[in-house]
Amino acid sequence: MQAAWLLGYAESARRLAGDPVAMLPSLLQEQESVRKAVRDSLGDAEFERWHGVGARLSGDDILAAVRADADVPDGSVPGTRRPRTRPTP
Repeated sequence: MQAAWLLGYAESARRLAGDPVAMLPSLLQEQESVRKAVRDSLGDAEFERWHGVGARLSGDDILAAVRADADVPDGSVPGTRRPRTRPTP
């Protein structure tokens, strides 16, 4: 499931920032191969669920989850998000 939400985040971030990966066809082929393997492993419904979770995460959320080696990113399951604090002026 971690691979699915990481793919979701990466694909979403690419769409928002432009698509430099498109300039590297071999990288796109590799990504599609990984995408297919993850989908085959999880099944369509679970893949779509976790891919969607990743697409909605912020860069900070992704970094925190990767650093924690989390299977499930913080906040992706209702009731698990830590409250965000505002910086003090």
